Amino acid sequence: MRYRALVGLPIALVACVLAAWGAAPDARASLLVTAVALAKALALGGCVAAALAFEPGDYLRRAWTLLAASTVMLFARDAVAFALPHAGGALWLQGLLATAGNASSVGGTSMLARAWRVSGLEERGERAGSGMRVAAAVVALLVTGAPIASDVRALAGGDAFAAVPLASDLADAFVLTLLAPLLQTTLALRGGVLRWPWALLTLGNLLWLVFDATYGVLALLHLTDAGGHMVTEGLRVLATTYTFSAGLAQRWAVAGEEAA
Repeated sequence: MRYRALVGLPIALVACVLAAWGAAPDARASLLVTAVALAKALALGGCVAAALAFEPGDYLRRAWTLLAASTVMLFARDAVAFALPHAGGALWLQGLLATAGNASSVGGTSMLARAWRVSGLEERGERAGSGMRVAAAVVALLVTGAPIASDVRALAGGDAFAAVPLASDLADAFVLTLLAPLLQTTLALRGGVLRWPWALLTLGNLLWLVFDATYGVLALLHLTDAGGHMVTEGLRVLATTYTFSAGLAQRWAVAGEEAA
């Protein structure tokens, strides 16, 4: 039952944000910023809790530590953007932090996606697994292809700072292709509590896929009103909070009732 509560927790958080957003129109901008920050803080706590469930040097400890480091660096980027919004040098620092954060996210997610191979679990349905990987790669390309092309054109046109969103979009594309192996790990672990961390991570990545698709469609249609912003930021909060749920599920699964 408590693992199922981790599925509903992010939804409850977004429902509270939606209620507050409707009740306080004058505070909508600060509300969304606060909600995203809270989601990142929860994600960091979940990743740290999961990492500490394992011994130093353990494969999964390194994976969760990378995800925690990603959240820390993205937090630091937000802090720089808030403290020095117009400083030219700060833009490069933001870019460096964002690139490092995205690289850590790719590394951690990749390690978790390959956990079933590392642990020696038998792959079930090799042909079906290959089909899922191809489908995930195609969907990732469809969702992130246009932003990547736009970033490349901007970079070729002399906008050196376009390298930052390009790195972010490439990281998104790579992480989205990991949906298939994450799902394979979830299926390989079915029947026990260990499946919950991978199931929640898969759900979070699916929501990032929806976020990227929604953000791209709204930008293409030039829909930048408050309603569209609420939709994209709500999806961001939801996807980020599922990282917290996955980390806590990992902690519970490994450490047992005492950790809970």
